Amino acid sequence: MKKIFLIYMISFVATVAFAQLKENVGIGVRLQLDSSRGYKIPVIAALIPDGSAENGGLKAGDLILKVNDQNTKNIPLVDVVAMITGEEGTSVKLNIERKAAVSNYNITRGKYK
Repeated sequence: MKKIFLIYMISFVATVAFAQLKENVGIGVRLQLDSSRGYKIPVIAALIPDGSAENGGLKAGDLILKVNDQNTKNIPLVDVVAMITGEEGTSVKLNIERKAAVSNYNITRGKYK
């Protein structure tokens, strides 16, 4: 019984370690939906420190109005994430609203953990 438990624990620890080392490709943001305007719009909830989005000038609280000129109003969050992610080294154009001002950002996708 101890041997089986030990093998299970080693397997579990290895799986957790691998998952923590797994790198993703994107801009390094965590998104959520804001519905305070009567419709749903993605908002940046958090940035990965030193990630592409943070280095590109994005901030927590920024509303994402468009991704590559495609409107994000009432788009499911999983679809917005799919629009933002892509191959490492490619860029994504974001139309961002911050404090009632709208700006465009070109963010290069990179790896992050």
